[in-house]
Amino acid sequence: MLSYYVFWGVFSFFITLVLSFLLLNYVKISHFLDSPDNDRKLHNVTVPRYGGIAFSFSILLGIIGLFKFDSQYFWVYISFVLVITLGILDDLFRLSWRVKMLVQV
Repeated sequence: MLSYYVFWGVFSFFITLVLSFLLLNYVKISHFLDSPDNDRKLHNVTVPRYGGIAFSFSILLGIIGLFKFDSQYFWVYISFVLVITLGILDDLFRLSWRVKMLVQV
């Protein structure tokens, strides 16, 4: 049983590595970079956007793999996808904190 959990952990880790590499290259080519231009930014240098996609997708795959898409967790999956989508939309359109709070609640 332990090997089952180890497999999904290692699988998720490698999916994260591969997706991070692919997304980083795509973001650099397409210039989806985030510059520290106002008080909202915590970074001092230009950083790539959409980094959370790789982590989120691999976590979602790992959870679905572990629980075999059990219907008991259906709303957890939907909530997770909504939060991922919200993060992507925030990167694209710079949503206000009110919109993000409304969707997350």
